[in-house]
Amino acid sequence: MKKFLLIIVIITIPYLLNAQFDNHSVGIKGGVNWTSLRSSPAISQPTWPLQYHFGIQYRLISGKYCGFIVESNYEKFGFQSISNGNIYTRSLDYIQIPFLTHINIGQKLFRFFFELGPFIAFMVKDNIEEGAMGLEQTMAISNIFDYGIAAGLGFEFNTKYGIYIIDGRFNFGLGNIFPSTGGSDFSISSNLGASVSVGYLFPITHDKRDNKLHY
Repeated sequence: MKKFLLIIVIITIPYLLNAQFDNHSVGIKGGVNWTSLRSSPAISQPTWPLQYHFGIQYRLISGKYCGFIVESNYEKFGFQSISNGNIYTRSLDYIQIPFLTHINIGQKLFRFFFELGPFIAFMVKDNIEEGAMGLEQTMAISNIFDYGIAAGLGFEFNTKYGIYIIDGRFNFGLGNIFPSTGGSDFSISSNLGASVSVGYLFPITHDKRDNKLHY
């Protein structure tokens, strides 16, 4: 865990040191998630249930192609499993904070981008569907803190009214939600999720070395 937090610090510090010369934007985002549970032993999961997310984003661009993003999102993760011939969904609600390196390619009007970095998350709600009987559906969550790696691709339109974004992202959890010590029922029980988002960013500052606003 200490190594994981060190990665966040290493990613963040170079951008903050140059913040007085950077372009800053803030905005909102939201979309849908398809989620699952990576477990050992594996459980039967008929499909990845459709969930949702929404949140706020701060973006700092420190060069022509590179930047840094931090978000605070309300994310619904979870999984489906079969019990007594019925399909049950267990939804896990988190406040997730990703710290992502942002790399963009393209012109000012239209750009593609790639994002990669760690995230931390805190569970705020556990939704157990009534009638569920399986162990994975009824076992108490032992760890409300989660962390992992996020990676995504997307594109953006830059206009005089702001920046419009569409992106896709994959979240790979590294923590276990169930006990994983010797003798536990699960040695691995980590969140997985794929998402599609739309967002809007409003530029609030621009590079002091350039009297033109560029996003």
